[in-house]
Amino acid sequence: MPPEDVVLDIAGLLADAVVLCEALLAGDLVEARFRARLVAGNARVLGLDDVQVSAAAVGLFLGAVGKAPLPGYAQAAFQLSEHLQQALSFLPT
Repeated sequence: MPPEDVVLDIAGLLADAVVLCEALLAGDLVEARFRARLVAGNARVLGLDDVQVSAAAVGLFLGAVGKAPLPGYAQAAFQLSEHLQQALSFLPT
């Protein structure tokens, strides 16, 4: 089993990813952009490279504040969830 601090960090990462998806569903692009950056940064710290790249891609598709998101941002969010699932499947229990 991973150390408690790692478990808590991963739990926080997952919570932020959930909020990111909820924000996308609610049309809150400001919150979604914020959470995408947060997930990418925390994934980097945890060494979850695919998750980091996927979260950064979501942020790129969402674009700058005040701009419409690029087509494909939903697919990028789906890819992020796939990479999160893959990363978590490798954690020892």
